Amino acid sequence: MRQLTDDDWVAFKVEHANAFTTTEATTERKKMLEQLLVRSAAAPKFTIEQLAAFRKMVGSPQVDELIEVAWIVNTQSGVSIPKSPLSSAVLRRPGQSQS
Repeated sequence: MRQLTDDDWVAFKVEHANAFTTTEATTERKKMLEQLLVRSAAAPKFTIEQLAAFRKMVGSPQVDELIEVAWIVNTQSGVSIPKSPLSSAVLRRPGQSQS
């Protein structure tokens, strides 16, 4: 899964604004989450039609897990940048060289 670019994420949220207003399992929200999976999948890529066929092959729980990963990648992932040399030293794993 790959995170959507900032512009693509903003456009996605605008396109699916109604689905973002609820956490209930509505048809609109299901379509939004499937679109998010299709747009975030990097390898392999999916179309909506391929996703439907894939769901029939592996079942909803597995597809729901992929959707959850796509959601996390686009809403919770990011880069943590240390703010000081001390935090870098604390975060460095033991045994790593200091190059």
